[in-house]
Amino acid sequence: MKNNLISGFGAFLCISLLAYFNSYDESNLWLIPPFGASMVLVMAVHESPLAHPKNVFFGHIISAFSGVFIYAILGFSFFSVGLGVGLAIFLMMATKTVHPPAGANPIIAILGAKGFGFIMIPVAAGAAFIVLFAIIYNQLTKRKYFTFSDLRHIYCTHCSLTIMILSMNLGRCCQVLGQVWPFLLCCSAILVLMELRLVQIKQIQ
Repeated sequence: MKNNLISGFGAFLCISLLAYFNSYDESNLWLIPPFGASMVLVMAVHESPLAHPKNVFFGHIISAFSGVFIYAILGFSFFSVGLGVGLAIFLMMATKTVHPPAGANPIIAILGAKGFGFIMIPVAAGAAFIVLFAIIYNQLTKRKYFTFSDLRHIYCTHCSLTIMILSMNLGRCCQVLGQVWPFLLCCSAILVLMELRLVQIKQIQ
């Protein structure tokens, strides 16, 4: 029961914050349904490989790119919707970043006629927020989850692919970073301090 409450409360906090960003910044969409499904993994089954930060972040970006790319070249049709989802699954499997909730991103992108800005906001920004929140929250509640040091195992191909995708909308990236960099800086500082504290504890033991 305690673990259930911790998981539910964590999901409540994370989604509430994203919803707040969504209401505060009326010019951008910060919250999409797949994020709710991602919270089930990072909170309820946080030890699953599908909940790994690499899978959450890159899975969402890759699948969003698949949907936007297919819509850009084929437009909307029953065929393009299916192809977008199929391409997303193929790319996630090929890059070992399978994240089931991300499979809905191509549908949202194609049905909503989204451009490449959709990859940055809400997908990349929201996925990064979920990952940071999950690491901090699960550490504070002393639950097993992937730590900051686990991110060292992310392959260079994942980073290169993400940089390539985000660079397609460089102006949008700069705009978003200008809005959220103080928050990201605080989260990064907290993560570093927590990691240093964990290293000290291990050395003492």
